Amino acid sequence: MLNNPIVSRFKPLKQVTQGVFASYDCVRLSDLHRLFEHPEKLPAAVRRSPLALRCLDLLGPLDWTHFPERDLSHHWEPRPVRYAPFAAACLIKLEHNLVSMGALRRYLLEHPVLVSLLGFDRKTDLPTARHFTRLLRTIPNETLQYLLGGTVQFLKEELAVRDVRLGECISMDTKHILAFVKENNPKAYIKQDRFNKD
Repeated sequence: MLNNPIVSRFKPLKQVTQGVFASYDCVRLSDLHRLFEHPEKLPAAVRRSPLALRCLDLLGPLDWTHFPERDLSHHWEPRPVRYAPFAAACLIKLEHNLVSMGALRRYLLEHPVLVSLLGFDRKTDLPTARHFTRLLRTIPNETLQYLLGGTVQFLKEELAVRDVRLGECISMDTKHILAFVKENNPKAYIKQDRFNKD
């Protein structure tokens, strides 16, 4: 096994995935909001895919143009993964109830139109599940706060269209909590013959 490294066996897989991605036009994630507002400018592959259109409805309202990005001016090899496509992929993971980063990567490989829609470079490999996990641990908090702030702003605008001001409508969910205390035990108040079965 040491003389025949397993990594060399994955080169054909790399060529196959690059061939799949080459058939799709890469959409810049910063353009998603503009494409969401003007769907006639969508690439043909996105217009033909109901899944891509649903993901565009999820991601399009957010302002990706001003997303705080890492410094990409260095010429590292391999090129670093941008934070914006990664954050969008994590939103897809939550939307489709994918339980792990490995499941997310498989899902994206099975739907290459999503890879181009999210803004990953089609000429390079999609990040591995391990790389996705490392990015999740190291992504700066301000990038995620930017997404949270954008989501809250979008919800405010949607509520204003429906003539609901933020804070006027409150939704609560309650559930009783059982505790093993004497107040919840009716026999605790019996003074005499407490342990009598009759």
